Amino acid sequence: THTHTRAHTRTPNPPHAQDVLAKTGVLLFSYPKANTSGCTTQANGHNDQLAAYKAKGFAVYGISADKPATQANWRSKYSLAYNLLCDPDFAVLKQLDWVKDGGAAVKRSHVVIAKGGKVLDLHTPVTPKDSVALGLEFIEGL
Repeated sequence: THTHTRAHTRTPNPPHAQDVLAKTGVLLFSYPKANTSGCTTQANGHNDQLAAYKAKGFAVYGISADKPATQANWRSKYSLAYNLLCDPDFAVLKQLDWVKDGGAAVKRSHVVIAKGGKVLDLHTPVTPKDSVALGLEFIEGL
């Protein structure tokens, strides 16, 4: 696992994966470009299921190569209640193998990680609607 990896958020001190995973499980999903139709469908879908994820002990994070200002505007526009991670240089996305087009674009994916860091479920690539349906189905089945 890459628990020492850090991506940017809207906050000045982004969380370390190891710190987050010491406290909770995580559903991390990637999307190609904020504020586009498919990405908004995926983000809103995960936002709509946030209570179900939290009830099972999972936090949600989204990640893309968008810049922090773009992510912050999109998050505000759709009232997304979870953090969006920014990886404009693709450092984290490449480690996760969530890139395409020679590393210049994001491959829509998601991973469910247990508290402590064990990967439980991974879908790459995945459609926007399937990301939500499969993530929710897996987590509710735990």
